[in-house]
Amino acid sequence: MTQTIPGTKDFLEASPNAVGSNQDELARLMAEQVDYLADIALAMKRLTADVLTFAVVKGTSQLNNAIVDTGSHQVRFELAGKPVSIYKLLVFSTYDQTITLSFENQPSPKDGMVFTASTPPLYLPLTLETLYIQATALSASLLPINGPVDLTHGGFYIYGFTIPDYYRVRGAIRSS
Repeated sequence: MTQTIPGTKDFLEASPNAVGSNQDELARLMAEQVDYLADIALAMKRLTADVLTFAVVKGTSQLNNAIVDTGSHQVRFELAGKPVSIYKLLVFSTYDQTITLSFENQPSPKDGMVFTASTPPLYLPLTLETLYIQATALSASLLPINGPVDLTHGGFYIYGFTIPDYYRVRGAIRSS
């Protein structure tokens, strides 16, 4: 036997008529419960995003993904060639010059988070689709992003983690 607080529902001992007066209403309530549980599962997966995406720097060569100027560059995240949202971000630098990172387009290199070779890695649980990076100066005429680097100059690393695409597809099928 359960004890109830006056003025609240007792879901364990309530009569079936209190839950749903007919089969259609009961089916609707059960579908709503499944949707809530699916949303909770999706939120939990976002907290533990485990699929590594490819960071694509706009305006660079597909061969080396390296920046060759000191302008602001958009970085988007792709999985299987399609843009995706990421839910965790890992950024660090081994580059011998200063690099800034921002979530908005930067008019100047002083407007973002500053990264140098001695900056500890930045690990953020956040949701985003793009970010912007900018070098204050270039060593050896280029700044490699997630690619092979020169041993004397280093590079910049941006890793985005997402959840597998089939969870979103499954959710779209369920809700239709």
